[in-house]
Amino acid sequence: MTHPHIKFSTSLMALVAGLSWSSIVSAQQVPDTAPVPETGQAMSSDQANPPSPGPGATDGEDIVVTATKRETRLLDTPIAITALSQASLDEKGIRTARDLKGNVPNLQLGATADSGSFFSLRGVSSTDSTEVSEASVALHLDGFYSPRPQSALALIYDVERVEVLRGPQGTLFGMNSPGGTINIIPARPVFGEYSGKGEAEIGNYRSRQIRAALNFGLSDRLALRISGFVSKHDGMLRQGRDTTDASYTPSDKLLAETNEDGTPLVGVVAVPKDGIPDVDQRRNREVGRSDWYNNADTSGIRGIVRWKPVDEVETSLLVSHFENNGAGDINFTDCRQAEGTVNACRHPLRYVNINVPGSLHLTIDTYQLKMSGDVSDHMVLEYRGGIQLERRRQRVDNDAGNGPAAEWSSIGNPGPQVFADGTLNAPAITNYYAVADDSTNTDSSRYFSQTQELQLKSTGAGSFQYVVGAFLLHENKRIRYDQDSVESKSFGLLGDGTFQPDGLPYSTRYNQQKRTTTSRALFAQVDWRVIPKLGITAGYRQTWDKKGDLNGLTYYTGDDRNLWYRGLYTPTPGAIRAHQSNNLQPGMGIDAPLGVTVPLQSDPTDTTRSWKNGSFRLGMQYHASPDDMIYGSVSSGYKMGGFYELNDTCNNGCFSPLAYDPEYVTAYELGYKAKALDGALQFSLAGFLTKYRDIQQTGEFFVGVDQRQFYRDANGQLTIPNVNFGKDISAYTTVNLTNADIKGVELEFTAQPWAHGTFSGFATYLDAKVTKSGRFIDNYARDARAIYGQTPLNVIDENGITTQRFGDQTLLGKRLPFAPRFSISMNYRHEIDLGRVQLSPFVSARYQSRMWLDIQNYSGAHLGQYQDRYAKVDASVRASIDDERYFVEAFGENLTDIATKGFSNVSYGKVVAYYDTPRTYGVRIGARF
Repeated sequence: MTHPHIKFSTSLMALVAGLSWSSIVSAQQVPDTAPVPETGQAMSSDQANPPSPGPGATDGEDIVVTATKRETRLLDTPIAITALSQASLDEKGIRTARDLKGNVPNLQLGATADSGSFFSLRGVSSTDSTEVSEASVALHLDGFYSPRPQSALALIYDVERVEVLRGPQGTLFGMNSPGGTINIIPARPVFGEYSGKGEAEIGNYRSRQIRAALNFGLSDRLALRISGFVSKHDGMLRQGRDTTDASYTPSDKLLAETNEDGTPLVGVVAVPKDGIPDVDQRRNREVGRSDWYNNADTSGIRGIVRWKPVDEVETSLLVSHFENNGAGDINFTDCRQAEGTVNACRHPLRYVNINVPGSLHLTIDTYQLKMSGDVSDHMVLEYRGGIQLERRRQRVDNDAGNGPAAEWSSIGNPGPQVFADGTLNAPAITNYYAVADDSTNTDSSRYFSQTQELQLKSTGAGSFQYVVGAFLLHENKRIRYDQDSVESKSFGLLGDGTFQPDGLPYSTRYNQQKRTTTSRALFAQVDWRVIPKLGITAGYRQTWDKKGDLNGLTYYTGDDRNLWYRGLYTPTPGAIRAHQSNNLQPGMGIDAPLGVTVPLQSDPTDTTRSWKNGSFRLGMQYHASPDDMIYGSVSSGYKMGGFYELNDTCNNGCFSPLAYDPEYVTAYELGYKAKALDGALQFSLAGFLTKYRDIQQTGEFFVGVDQRQFYRDANGQLTIPNVNFGKDISAYTTVNLTNADIKGVELEFTAQPWAHGTFSGFATYLDAKVTKSGRFIDNYARDARAIYGQTPLNVIDENGITTQRFGDQTLLGKRLPFAPRFSISMNYRHEIDLGRVQLSPFVSARYQSRMWLDIQNYSGAHLGQYQDRYAKVDASVRASIDDERYFVEAFGENLTDIATKGFSNVSYGKVVAYYDTPRTYGVRIGARF
């Protein structure tokens, strides 16, 4: 079998060879000194000036973007788009795609412990950062689709600009993206010029960063640009070393409880501290601040070769390498919501107590070949071929030392859910063990993707412009992912009247050997200026998608959880708890080879699914003058479905893949773009309505009811009661939950009211509500909600099975997550000319109203799934010498140190969340030549 690298490289070599004999494969180029074209005329890349900060110009210059696959003025581009130059990114402290939050209208993002990121635009979002799904907001590097969410950390350095396109982008960009597209365009080599720039930064949390770029204009036809960065900082938290020694004291009420025959309850025993840690110590070690979670240890290097053998032909090759050797991200307990409860924090917000230090090694290698040439004076053919290879290994301490409260946990028999006097017995409701010790391990992952795209498009200033193309994506994904719970609630009475030790471990291990995603598409879009002031747009894309999971295996500890010990240890018969940390040895649990510690849970997965879709775009533009335009459009978008590995939905052999269908959007938009006051004011106003159907929601969802009554004991007999019999089974999965309507208004502006001052910013209104509920089983924080009195304790069905399901819930009228009603951003920059020195004070303030973090909009006390309204302020002062030849800058971000969440869930009865960066400050210095 031909290796994908070889097959792909062969096809590229053949095309390169063809270039030497033909001039039909490169975009027409205009000399670097060419003037700005008239309205509607396509522009060359050399001609495009980097845009000023914000959505408009500050001194009347035209911003050029490539949102329509041709370079056009921002004022003539009939979609909602924000363009940010490298200068603007630096000014706002944007170093990764995650930092775009708060700087682009209606853009939200979050992060997960597996280094993934997810984006939401105008309420259209995806929260699945695993290998299963695709993003609703697509990430591109110079138009090349980047399929893995970890790429958000890697791409923004030495760029020409970042373009964020809002609304479905189905007809032109590489992958169908129902929410929008983020296109990061790197700075290109410049012919005939030797230049460079560099900067260094130091700040709090021992932040150190170096960035540099060198341009080698070897001739007027060949140029090379090399750029890179190194970024490090300590963990932005306080991290302790977890050596928890668990103890347990039964309550007086529990001691007074008896069986129906009046005999004392079996297994109710006090467990004192004995000086031996109960949490696993096999990986526990002291780590310095530089190796704490939420640190940074990243680096990247990128080289671009640009070759123009003749005027009609151009080729460029990009090669980049990115590494992240940090500790990874981690969640914190929401201490504000936990106040006044048994779960109240006894530590600051950003605190973790760790027995599994973070370990991450992520590399992303990218190769991109772009070749273009004139077919005629008004037609260009362009080929794009890209390869991306991502590898990752990672360990995460999932519980972060924030285990269950003593009042809600037990060792041994927790007793009945309701005491004889009618009060609730929290430990029996939660079934929490007295200590939490959960971790995940990405033993290895390898994501190989290749994209190929061919475009035939018009050039010049004609009234009829078009783009026709074909696109292919193939992604081959492989991952070994383990979930380990070293302590769990396992107490149960056996058939002989004795009891099973408490705190037995278990593991789930996923060996996905070959997950594939293939997307093929044909697309076309035309723009016709019917008369000088009136234009129309029509586009269509036909997509064929397919996913496969071949020979995927899931392993589990099974009935006999002693297998976790791998025969190296056996719990003492009659002991109240299974083990302590000094009983654990290397080779146990997920340290053991596959198939040794845990038996096969199911047959190998061998599943494929296919979908096809047609997306369209229709639009009309009226150009009242060269400096203002009214446009209207209707467009559609789609994101393919998918499926997870086989899951036992009844815990008794009911294996089936957890599958979901595609989601769809249809968007209607009306907008106005204008430049006024001799270029001192530029603004863009857009109103939109998005019909969002079959919305894919990812999280813990109800998938069945536990039908297993007994587990097998060491003798193979079904004598061990299943304490979860009759309870709901939930799984991390994606479901097509509902439909929604999203209405909104966006205003972006840049204004220069006086000679040396510039205002920029945006204001948005978003009304994103569910219009069709669908079937939704409420599974959120069911135990904690019962204890807090926010839901009934349980439900007993006609068969006498007790569940804690809260029934079918309506979502009608709920607001979509990651869609705050209001958001405002205001920036001001002032220029002070002191001769050779120019001072540039800058201040940025932004406000956001309450944002829901789940579609249920749960607001119950201590368990709310929302980020409350907030305001943040950033500021900087920059002193530059000799027109930016040298500069020094002092900066501060999130100066009021507001703690804001981007994503949250519930763990051991507490809300835990990914929090945005705290207050940071420092100094940058730089030079260019």
